[in-house]
Amino acid sequence: PKRPRVTSSPKASAPSGSSAAAKASAPSASSAATKASPAKPAPPASLAPLSAAEKLREYRLVASFRQGKRASVDDFHRFLLSLGTGEEPGVGDPRHGMFWALVASLLSVQCRDRVALAATRAMLRLCAGEGAAGVAALGEEELLRLVHSCNFCASKARYVRAAAEHAQRHGGRVPREYDAL
Repeated sequence: PKRPRVTSSPKASAPSGSSAAAKASAPSASSAATKASPAKPAPPASLAPLSAAEKLREYRLVASFRQGKRASVDDFHRFLLSLGTGEEPGVGDPRHGMFWALVASLLSVQCRDRVALAATRAMLRLCAGEGAAGVAALGEEELLRLVHSCNFCASKARYVRAAAEHAQRHGGRVPREYDAL
């Protein structure tokens, strides 16, 4: 059996001249006080901005904690830094480094660093020394196979191809000017 729907509240059914109706429509003293409350209080001292000395002390604490420990983000950053030096195998001309940094950054969005790094290095091995021209020459299925381990791989494959084709229109390099990007 269905329950009957309640269409009115007890306050609404009170006669209009009654004190119950007046109480229901009048704002309470406590609600009026909260509407006119002063500005937010100052944050506690623990949330106040840090001084330069405090920032340095925190940095040293983090550095000492991480000493001897390696995270996947460290490998990813080391890879990005090595691109312009020619130290990373497969990059070829160090001028291709900016393109590979762009590819690695595109693949790393919503993806673990180690997965994006592995996909970028696999692409580097396949396109050894060719940069944007090598990626632009890859077939759609081959590119998708290379980035399949990344989240949103179909979209990322399209974006990587578009970045390679765009770089090709700019002499095989990533444009440095904002408008050209």
